Amino acid sequence: MTVWKTIASFIVFVRRIVRYIEIQSFRSESKSCGKNFRIEHGIKVKHPEFITISDDVTINSHAWLNIVPLSGNQVPSLEIGKGTYIGRFATISCVNRIVIEENVLISDRVFITDAFHGFLDASSPVSSQPLYSPGAVVEKKLEAG
Repeated sequence: MTVWKTIASFIVFVRRIVRYIEIQSFRSESKSCGKNFRIEHGIKVKHPEFITISDDVTINSHAWLNIVPLSGNQVPSLEIGKGTYIGRFATISCVNRIVIEENVLISDRVFITDAFHGFLDASSPVSSQPLYSPGAVVEKKLEAG
């Protein structure tokens, strides 16, 4: 029994180190990142340099933060406010600007975007048509999902 406890303790220790490395990596790559920022395993982030995260933010497992810089002078921006919780498997896809204000609870499997595909050419698949973005804001204390 002692061997199994030792192995289990070692696995927990390794997981903590991996999570610490993931958080530090995200901090160094993101535009800015506040105190008490917590991420769980399996999150996917595309272009963290356009993401600003405030204090006390939690991003749960397998969430996807997808930032899509389009050509031109437009610089995308994703801002996540203080005390925000992003649930498991949530997807936030940003082309223009998304602001998630303070104390927002985003449930599991929620999809938030500020863009949509055009559908002008009926002979082409939607995924190959251009993206359009009017912008989006999630307000304070909104429960989504």
